[in-house]
Amino acid sequence: MGDSVTRIIVTINLQNFWQRWVLLLLLSMVIANPVAYAKKTVSALTFNLLYDSVHSKQSMNLIKKLSSDIVCLTELTPVFSRKFTKKFSRLYQYRAFYAKRGTWGIGIASRYPIVKSKIFPIKPHRIPGVEAVIKIGKHQLLVSCVHLFPPGAKRKKSDSLWASIKKNTQLRVYQVKYLQRKYRYWKKSILLLGDMNESRSGRAMKFLLKSGYQHACQMASKTRCGATYPGATSRLPAVIEIDHILGRKLEFVSARVVKGGGSDHYPVTAKFIIR
Repeated sequence: MGDSVTRIIVTINLQNFWQRWVLLLLLSMVIANPVAYAKKTVSALTFNLLYDSVHSKQSMNLIKKLSSDIVCLTELTPVFSRKFTKKFSRLYQYRAFYAKRGTWGIGIASRYPIVKSKIFPIKPHRIPGVEAVIKIGKHQLLVSCVHLFPPGAKRKKSDSLWASIKKNTQLRVYQVKYLQRKYRYWKKSILLLGDMNESRSGRAMKFLLKSGYQHACQMASKTRCGATYPGATSRLPAVIEIDHILGRKLEFVSARVVKGGGSDHYPVTAKFIIR
């Protein structure tokens, strides 16, 4: 009987030893990297769908494959909106969609609750953006999904292509300055993403980066970024990066361009931690 008691005591002590060892290991991991264990990682996707694409199924499949927490969709048409809602009614219970025929449709889909949302003109033009306040745990994240004015679009019939490009470059600067003024009083985290219609070296993008916004592809430790246009529907290789994910008071963990879908743009995805 004495031996049996001894074995029981030893077993209990061993169990306590392993429990303490596991606890100490977990504590050491948290101390070594407190941010990773104290805060949740959130994923985001921005995707210009190409309003007249005949390959929307491929785009839908790619969105499902990535299953990002927050999705910004530009050139969102009523047809795609209906298909998306039907296919992802459970995955993305929260949506702020403003679908339109043509290139002006836009929307945000989220796996987290949307507290409030609204559509707004990206002044001084009427092309719309959409913003949503999303509740993630104890945090409120402001998400702004935008589509800045395209380089070659003519706003005046008599303008040459070069004149249009010059005027639209300046218009995008005005648009991002409007966004900066619009969100300057928001003291919490901001996610700004969409089709910016210019590269990181463009004037509008440079203004954003100088105004306190950080680019996911510049700040993340793990990146596979690059050109996003033209995308999967083109026979030509992608040559320019015009789709972007930026943030304020966010810590970007990873970012990449995803080669796939059924659009003339490749989507961009990023993971981040809310500060």
